[in-house]
Amino acid sequence: MTKIKDDFELAISEIKEKGAEKTAEDWVKLVEAESGSAPLIYKKLEDCPEALLSHMMYKHAVSSLGALSPKTVELISLAVGAALRCDHCTTY
Repeated sequence: MTKIKDDFELAISEIKEKGAEKTAEDWVKLVEAESGSAPLIYKKLEDCPEALLSHMMYKHAVSSLGALSPKTVELISLAVGAALRCDHCTTY
């Protein structure tokens, strides 16, 4: 998620206006422009834009509300996925 998408209500409005597929495409392009590439999970979820948008909004909420850095949150998520033996979580 990008700094442009800081407001949940604006994000929902954009999804309603453009539709899930176009919004997901636009958000992934913004991430790629800011970071140089999009995370693998975004590529894996491209076929299901609703899941991709939900994931992006969740990640944004978690990283913007907490005191932990995004890198720390990712490491914790990886540890939880490994502890739960979730192949999907550790693969992405």
